[in-house]
Amino acid sequence: MNEEKTPQRESTPLEHLMFKGHLQITIRVVAITIATLAIWGGGGYLLDKALATFPLFMIIGLVVAFPLAQLLIYKTFRKVTNAVTKKQ
Repeated sequence: MNEEKTPQRESTPLEHLMFKGHLQITIRVVAITIATLAIWGGGGYLLDKALATFPLFMIIGLVVAFPLAQLLIYKTFRKVTNAVTKKQ
């Protein structure tokens, strides 16, 4: 059996980010989501506690936090992918 091995090519920075950097991406997404929910949900909770309106502002804070977290994640990774693509 004479098998020819194809030469391995170097992965581009974007390929590395997409296929080998999964753990880093996952940790960053989770951190952004938790931080956004904690800030907005926690702020709503504290406001509810001060104004005795529980759970009104906490729910509003959480409803605002979800799309805001998605926007922050999008902007973060757009910046990262743009920086990586410019290096290529």
